[in-house]
Amino acid sequence: MTRAATASAALLLFLAACDNSIQPLVDGSEGTVFLYGYLDSAADSQFVRLDGARIAAFGDAPDLSTVRLSSTDDSGQIVDWIYQGSALEDGSTGHNFLGLFRPVEGGRYVLEARSTAGQVTVASVTIPARPSIMPDPPRGDTLQLVQKIRLSGLARSPLRVLVQYEVQAPESQEAVSISVDYGANGTLSADGWDFDVFLKRDHPTVMVQIDRGIGDRDVALLSIGVRAELLSAEWDDPDAALNITGGRGFFGAVGRYDLGWTLEPAAVQTIGFVDGQ
Repeated sequence: MTRAATASAALLLFLAACDNSIQPLVDGSEGTVFLYGYLDSAADSQFVRLDGARIAAFGDAPDLSTVRLSSTDDSGQIVDWIYQGSALEDGSTGHNFLGLFRPVEGGRYVLEARSTAGQVTVASVTIPARPSIMPDPPRGDTLQLVQKIRLSGLARSPLRVLVQYEVQAPESQEAVSISVDYGANGTLSADGWDFDVFLKRDHPTVMVQIDRGIGDRDVALLSIGVRAELLSAEWDDPDAALNITGGRGFFGAVGRYDLGWTLEPAAVQTIGFVDGQ
């Protein structure tokens, strides 16, 4: 399984785990707090959940409803997270926390969970920085027009890249954004992440999405860009938990950034669009 596939699976598992009645059962870890979550640079609300370890299969799960969870950013601003208990299948309570903020790109955040008994669990993470985009001139012809794109400043492969076409048909009052999923197909080097955008190949996908014929030549391309979804270093080894002290679990970050460029008019025409950039 690729690293991107592993990360995608981990994201889905975390979301599913928010309503999971299974509590950690680890010998010798009574009182240990398990923290699970990640920060998302494209979201205004952040979520983590806390679990308490049990040493007996049918023992009582620790009550974490009184834990104070807060986060601090590089500027020293503190955000207190909101507790949201949820009923689980076995009748116990899931301890979820909501943070109302949008992480700053490239910023470092320290999360602290403090119990009334004074036990402290601390986790830290740095949001992936926004890369810069460097497009090469398009190459090819009316049969296959391709453009190499470089996302510079990346230290690791992206989770995935979406190519976004903003288009508008003459009969429509509103523009439509169509995304084509390129996954993580590309090459990582010291200069960044390189991948090819198949401009001509994407054209039929866009036209079908807006209920237009592939041969129609009156749809305007208003903009083109990519959404790069980037992972913090913690996703390289999700089980390591090197950024958590006083507890266990996983705490990472996802950076989602929209980056655009301008196509030359001749390339837009070759694709099959009207240039509306």
